[in-house]
Amino acid sequence: MFPAELMVVRKTQDGSLKPMMLNPDNVELAQKVIDLYRSSIGMTKKEIMKGVTNIEYGVRNPKIVRGLALIMERTSIFKSRSKVSSKDVRDFLFQLGPAVTPEERYERINLTAKHFSVSPEDIEDAIYGDMDSENVLEECSSLSALDLNRRFNLEQLTTLMYRARYLEVSGVKDWYRFISMIKGLGLVFEARGNPLQSVRIDGPNSIFNNMDRYGSSIAKAVERLTAFEDWTLSAEIAIKDRISSISIDSSIKYYLPEMRMEETDKFPDPVVVGTRVFFPTRIIEVNGKPVYLDVVYHMSPEAIKKRDDIIRSAGIRWITAVIGDCKKFQNIPCFRNKVDWDSLISYASKAFPAEIDPLKDEIDALYPNTDAIMDLLYSRGVPISYLERIGYRIKWNGILPEIYRE
Repeated sequence: MFPAELMVVRKTQDGSLKPMMLNPDNVELAQKVIDLYRSSIGMTKKEIMKGVTNIEYGVRNPKIVRGLALIMERTSIFKSRSKVSSKDVRDFLFQLGPAVTPEERYERINLTAKHFSVSPEDIEDAIYGDMDSENVLEECSSLSALDLNRRFNLEQLTTLMYRARYLEVSGVKDWYRFISMIKGLGLVFEARGNPLQSVRIDGPNSIFNNMDRYGSSIAKAVERLTAFEDWTLSAEIAIKDRISSISIDSSIKYYLPEMRMEETDKFPDPVVVGTRVFFPTRIIEVNGKPVYLDVVYHMSPEAIKKRDDIIRSAGIRWITAVIGDCKKFQNIPCFRNKVDWDSLISYASKAFPAEIDPLKDEIDALYPNTDAIMDLLYSRGVPISYLERIGYRIKWNGILPEIYRE
């Protein structure tokens, strides 16, 4: 993503927002920025930025130049030019005391150079050599002008989506893969429709904690969404206390870098309650029945309770566990950094204990009296097949049954 000050949006006639997109084929400006970096090997970031500023003078919107330059900076390799530790040099100079005159400064620089066995020029470079602006360009990015334009467009899109109150995705053909992707990123979402029609993802401003980290996950999700063949994305964006909408679809992919579909973790089949679809992280068996376990990162205790109540009201055994600050979650299994699956499975066993079957106890007491067991089943209106469900085996001797315990 870009920093907020580099975000550029425009309003359409209906009042909705659109991120500013460069035509990938208009490469003149991008090529100027690339040429600047390619001719600046060995120069500091501060020196290169002077060249970026010169390019800005010739364009209507300087944010475009700064954005292109930032991408070049991020995709190039910079290194410190200091031959000695900047901190060690500053500590040694501090011990020598203040230099009031140029002569005293010269003397102290030479003493320091002698101490570290380097030249006075190396000491000059090292004094502030650990500042990011003093790092020098070692290897320039290999991006082409067309690729640079498309990267710029993607950064604009993800920067805008970072400010979403919610996102709604529809039209995806491979829903299972998409859901696996957003679950892997730890996003809070709600799937709707049976069959699945859309997925609503909570935005960074609506989640419980770790907003910055969550916002980065939103940006990754939008970036990876562009790898899918067909999709539509609508969102509600909050900028300076104003709420605006945005709607884009897969036709925008021409303006974006070509993304490859990434491998995703495999998750179990979903649980359907009415028109809502819930995707567990794992299914285990407790006392002969399935229990659905889901791991979330950013849901509030209230949202977890509301969702779990909906699912459990349909008779589904469901447990939500949280990774995060456990002080904020009462009566919800919580883990600081990583799920302890053995602990969670033990929790599930206690949450859903074996059901007591009084009829089974009566049959166990009557065994091996087959006639008495058959009379009991007949009096209660229970089919003989029930015996196989509680661990008995039936062997037929003509028309008479013989009952054996497994």
